[in-house]
Amino acid sequence: TIDMRLNGGLGMVVLKNQLLFNSPVACPLTATKHCNGIEYWLLCHSYEGTSFFSFFISVSGVSAQPQTSNVGEYRDKSSESFVKFSPNGQKVAVATTISTNSDSILNFIELYRFDNFWGSLNKITNLQYPQISGLFYESDGMSYSPDNSKFYVNFYWQEGSYSYINKSALWQYNVSDSNAIINTPPVQIFYGNNGGWLQIAPNGKIYVFTAPHYLFSVINSPNAVGLLCNFQDSISNIYWSYYNEWEGIPNIIDANFNFASSQPRPLINSIGLCSINSYSITALPGSSFQWSTGSTQQSAVADTFGTYWVNYINAGGCKESDTFKVHLISPPKIDVLKNLSACSDQVPIVANANCSGAIGFTWYDSTRLATNKIYTEGSYWVDIFQNNNCTSRDSFMVTIKKVTPTDSFPNIVTPNQDGINDYIDFGKFDFDEFNIEIFDRWGLSVFKSEDARCKWTPGPNYTEGTYFIVMHYTISCGSNKESKNARFYVTLIR
Repeated sequence: TIDMRLNGGLGMVVLKNQLLFNSPVACPLTATKHCNGIEYWLLCHSYEGTSFFSFFISVSGVSAQPQTSNVGEYRDKSSESFVKFSPNGQKVAVATTISTNSDSILNFIELYRFDNFWGSLNKITNLQYPQISGLFYESDGMSYSPDNSKFYVNFYWQEGSYSYINKSALWQYNVSDSNAIINTPPVQIFYGNNGGWLQIAPNGKIYVFTAPHYLFSVINSPNAVGLLCNFQDSISNIYWSYYNEWEGIPNIIDANFNFASSQPRPLINSIGLCSINSYSITALPGSSFQWSTGSTQQSAVADTFGTYWVNYINAGGCKESDTFKVHLISPPKIDVLKNLSACSDQVPIVANANCSGAIGFTWYDSTRLATNKIYTEGSYWVDIFQNNNCTSRDSFMVTIKKVTPTDSFPNIVTPNQDGINDYIDFGKFDFDEFNIEIFDRWGLSVFKSEDARCKWTPGPNYTEGTYFIVMHYTISCGSNKESKNARFYVTLIR
């Protein structure tokens, strides 16, 4: 333990050689800040197995009992791993090399989510590493971009019969979200002789140590996509000390750099509004709120379309920061009522306009409830107000069905298969009860049915001429019902 209050602020070792954890762990160690921005997490992996250990470091020292996460690929004694945190401390990448005889083969690169409040890990996926001709050796060079959305990996491999690493390639992965990780292929940024370790600098650039040439290369715009990151090979005026150059760049804690573009996590989604009208925005519970509007409360008022941000300390004591947009949208189309119909004895009709996101209503007759009673046929409308300052009008028709027996039936049938009047369809009249009998000109019964959906299709044995129909039917709507007898003639023409 080093007490930085001693030795004139330069610090002094006050405790050393203390056994922290009585179990073998694999190297290397890495660390990131706790979400409160003050304390730290120290992360390591078991020598064998699937266990990650997160040690909490505070002003009181290092926790004796780590947070254990049993997750990810199995590692044995021959494994070597390189671990890298994202600057916001919420992502972890682990590259593992499995030794086989005298060779080493890169086996997998894993991505994890890291809860920098509790110190636990959850696996996202294994990265698909590019297929390159040659034997993969290892990948110690890894770094996230300052905005946490890109991930860079230096792959080393051996070609031919050489006994040393002589080729390398720098690749960029889009890790902005789970969908991008799965669906966006990696981009090769550089290919050349030998590569090296990667490290973000306070200026937001990523520097690449190149061995054994003792030079640095640089990624000038690491947040940019693909080749727009502007990789510059072998900067001539920056040299690396020859001493122990194969150990690479010091394992600096990226979370100590305050990158303006490095936001912990999105807390407020972009907000679409139909009108701005002093819209209130509320952050999660916490303290020390600082909004771009100048508000220091949990809520702020947006009075123009544009970009807003908020910084605060959440209920768990962690720093939160979010940037989001308030943008103009068109009112959504709502068709919740559609067209309504009812029988005459079911009037009034109760129309219900309630729907998702609705906070208020105004009907054609100034009713301001979600429901309204309608007594007559006609066209109606209701304006539906939503919590995004949008108003959508839903227009609809109302039909009142009445029980009215009909006397209008077809009087001709032409069964010549031309698709016109080939049959008489009694089903279209929606009879509830039905009985029909058809007679020819000599009074002989030629057709009978009690099926209210029946069709009379005269076959080839029916001759042209006049037929007499005797029919009894009942129609109803709701509790209203009426019955009627009908007698009429039909002419058959071929």
